[in-house]
Amino acid sequence: MHELGIAEAILRIAQAHIPPGGRVASVHVKTGMLHAIVPESLAFYFEHLARGTPLQGARLEIEEVPVKVRCASCGEECCLDLPIFRCGACGSADVELVSGEELFVDHICISEE
Repeated sequence: MHELGIAEAILRIAQAHIPPGGRVASVHVKTGMLHAIVPESLAFYFEHLARGTPLQGARLEIEEVPVKVRCASCGEECCLDLPIFRCGACGSADVELVSGEELFVDHICISEE
């Protein structure tokens, strides 16, 4: 249910960047898989909260970023299937997280209308 709070934050961020009289066509969000966000729930809350605002009718584009680690033993970078944090090449557990924790508004497209 944390998608509701995330949707509220996305709307606040987007509203802060809308020029006077402008409308938003789409909002592109990147979210790391470690956040365990359900895209359908996030889209539902976004649509609900956007009603009556300059974001009403805007598309919420969600890009899920895979969990990727770099192995300290062999130097290999690989994407992981959660929750196993081991190198896919050598099996070492000595890995550093490279991606998967992202959660940000990447860009906002303003409507020309």
